[in-house]
Amino acid sequence: VSKASVNRALKSLKELGLVDYETYGEIKLTEKGKEEATNIIKKHNVLKAFLIQILNVNNETAEEEAKKMKHAISEDTVINFLIILKAL
Repeated sequence: VSKASVNRALKSLKELGLVDYETYGEIKLTEKGKEEATNIIKKHNVLKAFLIQILNVNNETAEEEAKKMKHAISEDTVINFLIILKAL
C-alpha cells in the first residue's frame, strides 16, 4: 500500500467523522468510528457463527467468507441471522 493510498483513505475516514489524526501523528477512532467498528465486528461474528452452526461450514472457510460478507449485508439481515441462531 502506498503512502498516497493511506493518506487518501485517512482523509476519507476523517471526512466521515470516523477518525481523528494529524499528519505523522497518532490516529484515533472517534466515538462514531468506534460504533462503526463494533458493528462490523458484530456482523462478522454473527455471520461466522451462522456459517458454522447452520450451514456446517468449517472454521477457516467461515472466517474467510464472513470477512467478505460483513461489508455487504444490512443490519436487518444480521438481526435475522441472529434470531435464527438464538432459536437453536
